[in-house]
Amino acid sequence: MRKLKIISVICAVSFASIASSNPLCSLKEGPGKKIIKIDDIPGYFFKVHPDGKYLSFIGPSSNKLMNLETGAQYPTPGNVDPVWSPDGKFLTYPDAEKGSLSFHHGDELINSAVAGDATKSTTLPSEYKGVYQSIGANGSGYRM
Repeated sequence: MRKLKIISVICAVSFASIASSNPLCSLKEGPGKKIIKIDDIPGYFFKVHPDGKYLSFIGPSSNKLMNLETGAQYPTPGNVDPVWSPDGKFLTYPDAEKGSLSFHHGDELINSAVAGDATKSTTLPSEYKGVYQSIGANGSGYRM
């Protein structure tokens, strides 16, 4: 029994030594992370605006825009896959009624969503019908 205790202590010290040199096991100092509660049941396709102030996602009945500083949420047009352009100038989503992608100017969309009227959009020309702006697993494969 005494040998088992000694072996256990040696193993624990060895593991602690290995773990202390592993960056995954080290405590990092710095600013904390802000946790924001999403009141609605969020869906998928969480996309942070490039400036880090807004989050777009699929809500229970429509796309949503969330102010990450205040936690306020606003409905935005569409009900699937909102995606910000890399520069934040546009938010796109597939529009089933038009059979194409809809584009919203980023600043205009944010301002109109906050005001409660985010409807103005631009669609792709008809030769781009069926173009999709993201990739996601649908259970049986991938779609683009």
